[in-house]
Amino acid sequence: MREIKFRYVLRDRVTEETFDRFLILNDLETGLEVAYDFDSPRFIDCELVGRCEYTGLKDKNGREIYEEDITRDDDGFLWKIYWEDGSFWAKGGEFNLREQLIELAPDFCEIIGDVYRNPELLEAAE
Repeated sequence: MREIKFRYVLRDRVTEETFDRFLILNDLETGLEVAYDFDSPRFIDCELVGRCEYTGLKDKNGREIYEEDITRDDDGFLWKIYWEDGSFWAKGGEFNLREQLIELAPDFCEIIGDVYRNPELLEAAE
């Protein structure tokens, strides 16, 4: 069975710091969610900024690729990763193309940011 993961992007309302928390669906289903301690003071003053699913693929550096990530291919072009029509897609490149992520060959791209922390990259990718 494939591992279904989510990256929750949270922002501290006081410090404006943005940080990630990762949850695995199986942990939630088996009751291990208590290990994530979302009721701790660390999370009380936070707002949910984004919820991104793991694509099941890794970039050329071995980092997990999540939806809403922005990648750079070996030719220097930027791609935004997103979910649509039942699969993960990448939009960008030299001609602002839309390609299924699996066809983009993740082995030839690297994550350089995401749409929440690096909105300026999003503009360049689209």
